[in-house]
Amino acid sequence: MKMTSSSLIKVSTLCLILLIAFTVRLLPIRWGLFLSEFDPYFHYRSAEYMVENGIQSWNSWNDYARWYPFGNSPAKTSYPGLAISAYFLFSIANILGFSISLYQLCILFPAVMGTLTCLVEFLKKDGSRVPPGTPIMSIDGPAQSILSGERTALNLLMRMSGIASATKRLVEKISDIHSNVRIACTRKTAPGLRFFDKKAVEIGGGDTHRLRLDDAILIKTNHLRLVGSIKSAVREAKAKGSFTKKIEVEVETRRQAIDAAEAGVDIIMLDNLEPKEIRETLRELEKRKLRKRVLIEASGGITEDNIMDYATTGVDVISIGALTHSIHAINLNLLIEKK
Repeated sequence: MKMTSSSLIKVSTLCLILLIAFTVRLLPIRWGLFLSEFDPYFHYRSAEYMVENGIQSWNSWNDYARWYPFGNSPAKTSYPGLAISAYFLFSIANILGFSISLYQLCILFPAVMGTLTCLVEFLKKDGSRVPPGTPIMSIDGPAQSILSGERTALNLLMRMSGIASATKRLVEKISDIHSNVRIACTRKTAPGLRFFDKKAVEIGGGDTHRLRLDDAILIKTNHLRLVGSIKSAVREAKAKGSFTKKIEVEVETRRQAIDAAEAGVDIIMLDNLEPKEIRETLRELEKRKLRKRVLIEASGGITEDNIMDYATTGVDVISIGALTHSIHAINLNLLIEKK
């Protein structure tokens, strides 16, 4: 049977992917099984580190984002198979002149469909505004493989599209008043989908807030109940935390906000305060010449209906948990064309 050049390229590409995958998985490496094996964000950061610093850098990498504050050597605790595969595929794509980001290569369809011998072509860029019925992706492969991964891929796409669209809607809404306030999500993400949820917020123009617990030191109400006071909690955080970590305190009253600012925190989260109370708190901080020292975040009970009331208070950040925990997915479907 005569094979066309197009078919030859597809078959060669699939064989190359399988060869790299099998080679990496069969390497005689002695790594044990840790929870990071199931963390897509960790694998992405590992691949990103290799791309930026070279594949040889893996052996000497001390990842300070894990096991804070001393860091952790992934080479001693984690298997680099997925990251190395992503590194080689990204390098090959660049050599061949394909314009694709590491993010696009590492997550979503390549992760789902790549193992099912399907080739994916992205027809629209992340964050693009598209009318209903617009094709956003083309998949070429065996029908059985496509249908096997259909539901998982659609579920992820629908959820991420819903989050990104809701975020974009809020960002555009507050931009009408020329506000510099940021829209951020929280850590209230679906189990196992944190990276996808946060990435969708970023694509929609929002801020991801903390990606991990150790991205910053956030002192919440329960911490204060254990320690006793804001000043004591902040003093202990500064003593035990790295100078690279920002310190944020969650407060529920004007007095607590003043105490937090005087204690030298970087960010103050005004939790469940009404717009009027927020304005009064900011005026008091201005009066005491403390306002410019801190970023102010408003959180709790903020929705699309009342967000304008908060955006005009003078806060720097508005964080909304509903962006990821109560989002409505956008309906997407997959239609097969027989060739």
